[in-house]
Amino acid sequence: MATLAVGLPAAAQAAPAAAPSITSVGGDRVEDHVTDETDGSKTHYGTAFFHGGTPQVVVAVDASQTAGRLEVRDTDSGALICSTDVPAVGGNRSCAPTAPLAYGSVTELAATVVTGDSTSAPSDTVSAQRLLEDTTFVLDRSDAAARTASVSGVGSPEVPYVITADDRQVASGTTGADGSWHEDLTDVPGGATLVVQMQVGASGTGAHLTLPSQGVGAPAAPVVHDVTIDWTGTLLGSARTTSKGLITVWDADGKQVSGTSGTSDPAGADVKFAVTRAVKGATYTVKLTDGDRSSQTTFTAPGGGSDGGTGGGAGGGTGGSAGGGTGGSTGGGTGGSDSTELTAPEVRDVSIDANGILTGIARTTSKGLVTVEDADGKQVSGTNGTSNPTGGDIRFSLVRPAEGATYTVKLTDGDRTAETTFTAPVRDTVALEGTVSIDSFDPATGTAHLSGTATKDIRFLVNAYRDGHSVGGRVDDQSESDGTWTTQLRGVREGDLVRVRLIHGDEQKTIERTIQ
Repeated sequence: MATLAVGLPAAAQAAPAAAPSITSVGGDRVEDHVTDETDGSKTHYGTAFFHGGTPQVVVAVDASQTAGRLEVRDTDSGALICSTDVPAVGGNRSCAPTAPLAYGSVTELAATVVTGDSTSAPSDTVSAQRLLEDTTFVLDRSDAAARTASVSGVGSPEVPYVITADDRQVASGTTGADGSWHEDLTDVPGGATLVVQMQVGASGTGAHLTLPSQGVGAPAAPVVHDVTIDWTGTLLGSARTTSKGLITVWDADGKQVSGTSGTSDPAGADVKFAVTRAVKGATYTVKLTDGDRSSQTTFTAPGGGSDGGTGGGAGGGTGGSAGGGTGGSTGGGTGGSDSTELTAPEVRDVSIDANGILTGIARTTSKGLVTVEDADGKQVSGTNGTSNPTGGDIRFSLVRPAEGATYTVKLTDGDRTAETTFTAPVRDTVALEGTVSIDSFDPATGTAHLSGTATKDIRFLVNAYRDGHSVGGRVDDQSESDGTWTTQLRGVREGDLVRVRLIHGDEQKTIERTIQ
């Protein structure tokens, strides 16, 4: 008997899974754009901007998609950027590039799901651009009478930069392998506005400062004294200053390692600092910064006395408990256990800025280490401040705190602790308003000068687009306290679209203008 092949009715056939969709790259949500074609159809494409060479690419996979493998490719070269397994239930999947993407690169990404011998329809294309890191811009010294200034900063490694004074180029160069740069400028008058601009491919960044009308010299370098390492491996010391400024400690690799950033008063003061897990015998730098001015001193961490330290116990100093004795050659000291209860710190001046950073002050009446923990007991403070022997104000910060959540500020001195809770403030809703003006455009250099108004102290992003693709880099800055802002874009031309995004927390407002 012949066997008949019978197919399922059309209504019973499973509908094909929808094409996947790239939703974010490196944490930046894909912004969707639509282009109207001449035949009446529409083409969708997206843009995303990210920091770091290996961003996580998040892809939404249709729930009806059968199990397979997600592939994200460069649509121009066909090269595989990253891939990961997809379960039969679909949902969000993510992967990261196996090779770092270059600074300033714009990679056209599309995602597909491969199941056996079949491949899903591709996602809409996303132009993913790696951004340059923001650069610092520090005025080390200036002499208005001699029309000279020294400036420095740290940005992305090995990228070119240009410095202008009132739109006149006065220096150029390339950052070092660690991103640092320095320039001694001549023929720069007092009151001039200096702008440093970095550009690689489609990505750019910059910063500006205004030279004072009178000369500015670096503050006197701090004097480091009373440096010890206790039994926990924590280095403690003091920096004596003769002028006001912020004290920080850095290791030989240029990484800030101080547990506290202490601020001396206008007349100068002794500022206590701490470095956890210090390397004995290593060189550290104590930096004093006052606005755009800075100075620094290096010191060597003590290298002996591993059993020394304050207090009693087996390795304690004079006056310790039964196992005590004279402390080690470096870390030893006088003292026994202290049974006096600590006074809980007083939390004050807590606020959250436009970028979602919470800052506050913990006022203490005795020495100790100040940390901040969330409701789950996890340490979340951006700084661990050590108050001096008589107490003091310790500043702390939290990145992206939960507004309205309860946090605990803990003061610890040896095995004694005291703590206080506080509630993170809830920011008022801010009405995002603003204007954009293209003040001038120079076709010869491809430079556009922009200005505008915005809600004060609001973050704003500026991008230019040509044929749906980002050009001319990206500006990430903050409006002034009076609500005004100015910036410039390089590598643009007439007809390019300028898009300004005003950002406050999770709220955004977009304003567009065309370069003419």
